[in-house]
Amino acid sequence: MIEFMIKTKDLKQAIKEISANRESHPTDPADICVTSDTATFRSVGTQAPISVRNCKRGTMRIPFRVLEKAAAALDTFKSEEIKIVCETGALKLDTWSIKNAGIQTGRAPKREPTVPIDLPIIDTLALPRVIGARRIAEEGLDERVSEAEGIYSRSIAEAARALEPLGFVEREIRAFVDDRILRASGRLNRYFGH
Repeated sequence: MIEFMIKTKDLKQAIKEISANRESHPTDPADICVTSDTATFRSVGTQAPISVRNCKRGTMRIPFRVLEKAAAALDTFKSEEIKIVCETGALKLDTWSIKNAGIQTGRAPKREPTVPIDLPIIDTLALPRVIGARRIAEEGLDERVSEAEGIYSRSIAEAARALEPLGFVEREIRAFVDDRILRASGRLNRYFGH
């Protein structure tokens, strides 16, 4: 169980910061790493450290949809400081609570976010080659990569249908796109210092 006290206005600000520009990636999770005096709110491409007190340390991963509901509930709070308690499957902010199977404790990356929030789809498709499946899971990028793979498959099939009258076949289009993904891998390898 993770537990801490936080100023209501600071919690609102942290949620606002890590939610910025997230509309096109609603499946990204939010991670909260709680130490003795700080709660660091993280998500793909951003983080917001906030001072807290009375902490029971730990890490938690919360789906953004749950975090959005918690943010909406904050508007009903009158106190300047609230107590947050999180355990696997449940989150409680003072008297408000929510249960969700996506709420996990002990499941947040140990490093700072390294992937930009607005990573292009071609770069997202290159990520598995560059950082590997384990790190993709650690950073909560599984669903984002899966969505990109779906777009890849649909786009190639649509392009093949559209270009069929010109004599193009799906394997030629796939080879073209795969070459772009390979180039993106090289660029990302330099970015990640590999």
